[in-house]
Amino acid sequence: MAETILMTLVRPAVLTAFIFFISGSAFTSPPLHAQALVTASKAAEITAFGGYMYTSPDYGQSSSKGFLAGADFTLFRHWWVDPSVEARFDYTAGTGISEHAFLAGPRAQKDLGRFHPYVNVLIGEGHISYNPPPSISPNDHGDGGLNIAYGIGADVDLVHHLSLKVDFLQQNWNLGQNSAFQPDGSNYTLTPRTLSIGVTYHFPFSGLNHQRELH
Repeated sequence: MAETILMTLVRPAVLTAFIFFISGSAFTSPPLHAQALVTASKAAEITAFGGYMYTSPDYGQSSSKGFLAGADFTLFRHWWVDPSVEARFDYTAGTGISEHAFLAGPRAQKDLGRFHPYVNVLIGEGHISYNPPPSISPNDHGDGGLNIAYGIGADVDLVHHLSLKVDFLQQNWNLGQNSAFQPDGSNYTLTPRTLSIGVTYHFPFSGLNHQRELH
């Protein structure tokens, strides 16, 4: 049990670090053919966010509560929207069940003054734990599988570097075949919905924030 819990926490952390390392390397490497590169005062940033989460778990009770935590790497490319790479972890618990998910993927943000709406499409893993196991499957303590999610949200600037976050996410879990829950042989699926309220902290990414020339 201890090893299972440890791996559940370690795998998201390692994948998150890998995603941001690759993203940062790709975005900060200058093209070889460039003669000059002058970046804006805010060319990129890393943000960390967290907050309280209310969930409709799509199993058992109608709602559960928990938390959300994650980070984004955003480029400001003077496009109509600003592209990001996002990674997040969420966890909720209620009577008889707990659910958690690790997700990563692209995000697009539009800056409108102090208001920063965004959309995201994320992929990862969703997992549900039963406590106690369901009567129809007494040896079934949990299920996990592919999670494809999409959502919308907004950050609203409060003070320097700090924003209020409101976030909605529709998750779609494919937990594979489970004869106890789907005796017809079809895949056992869940569609949790999450609503989060929290804060976002903005870290200017110094690697792209200074004007420089390449010769």
